[in-house]
Amino acid sequence: MIRTSLTAFVLVAIAGSLAAAPMLTISPVSQPVFEGHTVDVSVGISGLNAGGPPGVGSFDLTVLYNPSLLSSPTVTFSTFLGDPVTEAITGTTAGTGSIEAAEVSLLTSAQLFARQPASFSLFDLSFIAAASGTVTFSFQR
Repeated sequence: MIRTSLTAFVLVAIAGSLAAAPMLTISPVSQPVFEGHTVDVSVGISGLNAGGPPGVGSFDLTVLYNPSLLSSPTVTFSTFLGDPVTEAITGTTAGTGSIEAAEVSLLTSAQLFARQPASFSLFDLSFIAAASGTVTFSFQR
């Protein structure tokens, strides 16, 4: 089982002061859904420096949603922390109304900086709408 926390992501090799603090995002935060249709959402980070510190080396995030509107969550990890098959360790845990995604990169800081832009998707979520309505996503605190 994966340990749950909102911002348990690790910034690697932070040097100097940051112009803007890194920020986690869910996009879209809210959207109308229609029974039987696929619902996609992206979890990302912004406020980094492209090609240099800080960079993301790992994260452990839980996204909350209304389980009466959505079911069957799947997680697709991006490649910004490395290939999820060969260069990173990933894990997911689904709960009622929550999906936890965690990833730890096996790359060096230099390799991470080389592939990470100032903002990028950490992972994408895909659901099947169990009913019609408006769903709102949030991070577990």
